[in-house]
Amino acid sequence: MNQSHAQLVLLGLYGSRTKLTSGISGTIYSAGDSHFAAAIVQMSGHSYCISAWSNSQKNFKALGKAVNTWFNKNRS
Repeated sequence: MNQSHAQLVLLGLYGSRTKLTSGISGTIYSAGDSHFAAAIVQMSGHSYCISAWSNSQKNFKALGKAVNTWFNKNRS
């Protein structure tokens, strides 16, 4: 995949919010449905990826917040 194709994919995911990303900040590229969510999060010059699959999204918001908190404490 060349850079222009990668940019098209990111543009398609940009600004989309899922339960997984609803409690976090940064530049977010995400996708999901009723059983999964995945996101690339960029903040302060760093990026991380998070994804989850489940029968329900009941705890996705808490999971997203926990990963975001961990990432912010442990990035170097």
